[in-house]
Amino acid sequence: MGVNEIVQIEGSHSSKCWAFNVNPHKCHNPNYFENYLKFNALNDVTDGMGTTYLFLKDDNLRGYVTLRASSLIKKIEGVNYGYPAIEISVLAVDKQHEGNGVGTDMLDFVFVITQEIKASIGIQYVLLCAEPMAVEFYKKSKFNFQELRDIEDIPREYENVNSIAMYVKL
Repeated sequence: MGVNEIVQIEGSHSSKCWAFNVNPHKCHNPNYFENYLKFNALNDVTDGMGTTYLFLKDDNLRGYVTLRASSLIKKIEGVNYGYPAIEISVLAVDKQHEGNGVGTDMLDFVFVITQEIKASIGIQYVLLCAEPMAVEFYKKSKFNFQELRDIEDIPREYENVNSIAMYVKL
């Protein structure tokens, strides 16, 4: 396992967040993932926009994932229908820890959390907007993410408009 502790982000993690770096050779926009962690993740928790989990090993930040409620939108006969989902809003691995199973550990964690939430409320999908260079990672994962079809979409933000929307049906 690439991590030995998973914690929700809080103000005391600031120095770990500032030391986090994304490999620019594996990502089109590493600054987005670094700056989100430094400037937005804690605010998103406070504002109810998402919860960020830090993946640590020996007190070093290996990666992080932000989860939030969302919906898969399907356009059927001109009407948009929403299907309940958990969205992986942001997922990143520190460049020093790539290839050590951290990304896989984070996906495993997402599906454990999703199953726990699904026991209390309706959830049909796990969604994400993949950085184009990460699409194959998600497709080859044991969860077998699929790209959305033409009739499907997920809510977008400015930062992920050029990303590849993907999903897994639970």
